[in-house]
Amino acid sequence: MADYFDHYAQVNQLDYSGRRRLWAAFDETIGPWVPDDRTAKLLDVGCGAGLVLEWLHARGWQGAYGVDVDAGQVAFARSLGLPVEQTTDVPKWLADGPLLDFVLLKDVLEHVPDAEVRPLLDAIAARLKPGARVCLIVPNANGAFAARMRYDDPTHYRAYTEHSLAWSLRQSGFRVENLSGDDCWRPQTLLGAAQFAVRASFRAMRRLEAMAEFGANGLRIPLATNLIAVARVAG
Repeated sequence: MADYFDHYAQVNQLDYSGRRRLWAAFDETIGPWVPDDRTAKLLDVGCGAGLVLEWLHARGWQGAYGVDVDAGQVAFARSLGLPVEQTTDVPKWLADGPLLDFVLLKDVLEHVPDAEVRPLLDAIAARLKPGARVCLIVPNANGAFAARMRYDDPTHYRAYTEHSLAWSLRQSGFRVENLSGDDCWRPQTLLGAAQFAVRASFRAMRRLEAMAEFGANGLRIPLATNLIAVARVAG
């Protein structure tokens, strides 16, 4: 029986060139929220194959490390020389660990069963240093291909709107500082420019549809494929 890493490797390009191509997007979506201090303690929860961790280390954050529940993902990340641990109980693992300067959950929360979402976020809140941030990236239920993103991975439990994601964070005592779409792709070729123009046209039509359905609120609905939220513990 295939494990999760087999599926992951089928839908992601995991050689160096494929991994390296993601760094520009990480620079724009995650980079602005990571502490400037390159000695900061950064944790990538659900780090998977280590794609973000590799970028963090390449950018100089040598205190970054990760944790994941999947043995295949952990083995691949370790093969890249990355500091990754495996556990079947992330909240307990967090409770036994150090205080943290920054926590990332990229493409993670949608994989967590309903009953386990709040315990996970509570555990993260308890390990953040005063003023430290958590950053989450999840599938956007408002996006044009939300159904594909929801069901493309058989381990997804849900997608999120900006409201449901903020609610989950507030339940665990977080104050949301930023919640938006994660659009960051820029064309590099003439073909890319044409693709960008076509996408912009369809996105404009979807914005009009949102306004027709929701009035002025339709102007504010994020339409990107993913949502990115950044929050601190309230208080």
